[in-house]
Amino acid sequence: MLYKNQYMVYNIINMVNHTCYRCNYTTNRKYNMENHLSRKNICNAENNDIELNLCKEYILKGVSYKEYKEIIDKQHSNNIVSVSNNNITTTNNNITTTNNNINNTNNNITKQNIECEYCNKLFKYKWCKTRHLKICKVKSDINTTQ
Repeated sequence: MLYKNQYMVYNIINMVNHTCYRCNYTTNRKYNMENHLSRKNICNAENNDIELNLCKEYILKGVSYKEYKEIIDKQHSNNIVSVSNNNITTTNNNITTTNNNINNTNNNITKQNIECEYCNKLFKYKWCKTRHLKICKVKSDINTTQ
């Protein structure tokens, strides 16, 4: 059974610090590091100019940069790496990384052209036409003449 003080010490000891290899941004929250790594404008390379998508999984596991370099150096010394058509494969079966290009196909969604029966103005959505009918001048002219 853990008491309050023991529980706090246990959490502090087992916290994982995630550190960005490029800019040394450090946080103990994995979510914050995921946001940092997936930013539109990547961080400035103050320490190491490496691509974050290659080392992202190591950073999120909490591996330090020294440990990461040791792992990569071992892999490069033990394996022959071949790169072709955005596919990275190694001769050792432990690591296989593929980057597939996902083509987003836009389905041709035909939007209805909804027409105002008074002034023949076109709308994409029904609610736009309803909003327009409240202020349609042609409609109000027709209603006032009748």
